Amino acid sequence: MKNPWQQAKARYQAEDCPPELEFAVASALRTGERKRRQRRTVRRGLSAVLSTCACFMLLVNLSPNFARAVSQVPVLADLARVFTVTEYKVEDRDHLIDVRLPALELKGATDLEQRINTEI
Repeated sequence: MKNPWQQAKARYQAEDCPPELEFAVASALRTGERKRRQRRTVRRGLSAVLSTCACFMLLVNLSPNFARAVSQVPVLADLARVFTVTEYKVEDRDHLIDVRLPALELKGATDLEQRINTEI
């Protein structure tokens, strides 16, 4: 006598699948694949934007030549001011101070600028 699992498998494989079920399964697979592609596209786009912002921020703070060039471009100049980190270094015989302070500079909105810089 055969194993009960093998008998159940043989009965399962002997059953015919209705065409409506095949269509429903194929449709569900297509929908799942479409959603997965959309999520992947959004994830890739978001990671590209974040990496571009990180590179811009690093270049503005590490390269004076890049910062000078960006300051001449109208929209990027304001964005560079937001990402620029002000750095103070004082080294004497009695003091060793190393401060890196981000600051915001807005044109016309001095109250907002002061509140944000106070919070920072």
